[in-house]
Amino acid sequence: MCGLARTTSDTFVLLGGDACHFIGALRPTDYTPLPLTIDITKYGLDYFLPNPCPCTTFTSYHPAATDHDKRTTPYYKASSAPGSVYSFPDIANQSIHNLKQFDANEHVLVCMAHDPSLLEVLPVLNSGNKEMINNWKLKGWKESLRWRFLNDLPRPDKSGDDPEVYGFWRDGKLMSAEDALERDKQ
Repeated sequence: MCGLARTTSDTFVLLGGDACHFIGALRPTDYTPLPLTIDITKYGLDYFLPNPCPCTTFTSYHPAATDHDKRTTPYYKASSAPGSVYSFPDIANQSIHNLKQFDANEHVLVCMAHDPSLLEVLPVLNSGNKEMINNWKLKGWKESLRWRFLNDLPRPDKSGDDPEVYGFWRDGKLMSAEDALERDKQ
């Protein structure tokens, strides 16, 4: 379930919930291609990267075949592997695809529940809780957030982030994916 909230007369925030579990499944796209060079300060990328950072730092490990596709195709898709959190990966991928135009729209700030970059940029409950996000466009928060997920991608000198949850859980109990799926059928 997603929510679209008006923040000013011409801007909105799309609260994407679980529509996407990693923002790298939403970006880059044809609408918002990965730039040829990236200002690491503007986008909050790792300090040890060169500035400006060539996009090849990130595209050389992209699963797409061509250089154009590496700059315009999201890094990930919803998994159809057994034990995946996605019961219906094709529907999940379609949902993610449907968010791409919202994400590209300069008047819409897309916020996904599992995007840790939000905690780095937006005021949250534990810090800055008196500040509203209504002026996100004037503050440049959308641009600041756009490529931060690149920090979480694996590189030769850095593994990807560790999983937040190990195994497959239902009702607070660790179980095999097959058992959980069988239980869901009952």
